[in-house]
Amino acid sequence: MRNKFRLTRIQNVNLVNEKIVDYVYNALILARYEIEYDEVAPLLENNKRDNEVAIAADNFKNTFYHILNNPDEKADADFLLELHDMLMKDLNVGVKAELSEEQKEELAEMINQPAKSNTEIAISAMLFLLEKHLFSDGDVRISIMFANKIMIDHGCGVITVSEYNKEKFRELLKEFHQTRDYKKFKQWIFSKCISGMRVEY
Repeated sequence: MRNKFRLTRIQNVNLVNEKIVDYVYNALILARYEIEYDEVAPLLENNKRDNEVAIAADNFKNTFYHILNNPDEKADADFLLELHDMLMKDLNVGVKAELSEEQKEELAEMINQPAKSNTEIAISAMLFLLEKHLFSDGDVRISIMFANKIMIDHGCGVITVSEYNKEKFRELLKEFHQTRDYKKFKQWIFSKCISGMRVEY
């Protein structure tokens, strides 16, 4: 699997800044929050945390910006648990899991595959985390954001599930939990869920 987009990290940072409303809206809809697109920008601008949707939106925004502003932070098990704290802050969530040493090693091996594209590594890591179901709540948002750490740091675009594709994503996720077939789900995410921009060199 190739990289669909080949950006510099700065270009990828600019992409996120330009499309932050789109990405947060998609994340909220996928997480089953009820909100209209036109409500997202004002919500992000005034930083209010007075209801669950506002808190979730602010958490998504802050987590994206944390990734943008911390390029030296490694995508590893420690970062994964930090992601959980950031994305689920002030939300009613269950107890977060700790990764076993075996799971930490599996995750490290999956990320360190020089022969594979960074896009494939990111999607594979996302599916690995979804398969392991490490958290009692927030699995999907945490898995996608972990993948986006890899995507953004390597200029590969952003994984985001549009409102149009959300039902198909849920259908394939359910099937994936039953079959553990990475190939089909991985290819669909590559085809339908990567946002980027074309750059002329």
